[in-house]
Amino acid sequence: GVVDFGIDQYPQYNPHDKLIAVATVSDLPQNAIVFTEWDTMWPLYYTAYLENDRSDLTFIETYPADDQENLADSLLEFVGANVGQRPLLFESRVSQLEEMENISMGPKRIGPAIFFSVIEVEE
Repeated sequence: GVVDFGIDQYPQYNPHDKLIAVATVSDLPQNAIVFTEWDTMWPLYYTAYLENDRSDLTFIETYPADDQENLADSLLEFVGANVGQRPLLFESRVSQLEEMENISMGPKRIGPAIFFSVIEVEE
């Protein structure tokens, strides 16, 4: 029931992170799946789940390890299974996704940030 820590206790906290997270979360579409890096994911997750009761949102770290350049095969499968079903937003453009059949990425402003929306393209 009680959260005994605040967003400002995150080790890499920047006061602007809170403002950006609040504006971004409030503009995220219903049921969005957001793929992002850890440093961005934590403030978004905290703001969505603990401060705004946005349990409809899903946050996933894009790359499973800092030293890994490619997406995990399971992430590619996950995107393929969810495209057209839920809004899919990536913090940065991902060439591996753009190489997939029937997938396109385009920029989309979400609050103060630019994400890349994944959409299904008919041939």
